Amino acid sequence: MATFVSVDDGDAIRGVSFNPATGVVTRLDPDERQVSSQQYVLRTDGQRTGSTEKTYNPDGSLFSSRTITWGYDALNRLTSESVDHTARMKRGRS
Repeated sequence: MATFVSVDDGDAIRGVSFNPATGVVTRLDPDERQVSSQQYVLRTDGQRTGSTEKTYNPDGSLFSSRTITWGYDALNRLTSESVDHTARMKRGRS
């Protein structure tokens, strides 16, 4: 697992980690709580065909989730995008 540190516009330091075994990118807030995660689905040639994005409340519960799928033609040009958004939208208390 690779871990990086980034600074956002508010100068808050966050950790970003990538797990190559699962393909999941995880972002952490300054208190090392999970803020979001993103996982790509790849074809054998490496082309991205989908993504699952999740955001979390400060208490770790799921805030929202969406799945995106992409379609391509024979020349690998993007021809479609479908978004399935599951909004829970309930902020937990920290």
